[in-house]
Parts: sequence; C-alpha cells; structure tokens
Amino acid sequence: MATLYAVDEVLPPVIMSTLAIIVSFTPLFFITGMMGPYMAPMAANVPLTVTFSTVSALTVVFLITCLSGSVNVVVQKARKKGGGTLSLDG
Repeated sequence: MATLYAVDEVLPPVIMSTLAIIVSFTPLFFITGMMGPYMAPMAANVPLTVTFSTVSALTVVFLITCLSGSVNVVVQKARKKGGGTLSLDG
C-alpha cells in the first residue's frame, strides 16, 4: 500500500520531467551542417534512455519493491512508533 501511495504521488512530476526532456531534445534532430551528424545520436539516445528509464522505474522497480516487502516493514515500524509521515491509516 505504501508503494502504491508513493508511486501515485511522484507519477505526475516524473512523467512531466520525462516529457520536458523529450521535447527539449527534439530540435536536435533538425540541426544541419557540420554539427548535424554529431547531434543526431544525442537527439535519439537521450529521449530513448529517459523514456526507458521512466518505464523501468514505474514498472520493474515498483514490482520488485512490492514483492520484496521492504516497504511494508518501514510502514509497520512507523505505525508502532505512533504514525508520523508514513501513517497510511485512511
């Protein structure tokens, strides 16, 4: 439950930052002249890397965290101490 809450909270900023990086590197595709061949690989690789990193963070890492149960241990310790910021009691 804590993992779902955490992903839900950081999802919009992560997606917006990914989109901002993709949009900012898109103009590099249109550079001509001598710098065009040097910028083309960066124009393709940076957005692809950021996209795959975001997909990985939101799927694979999330799944591993859910399966490991380590987040549940942190939440249980916080509840024993009396709540705090990790208190997820609805």
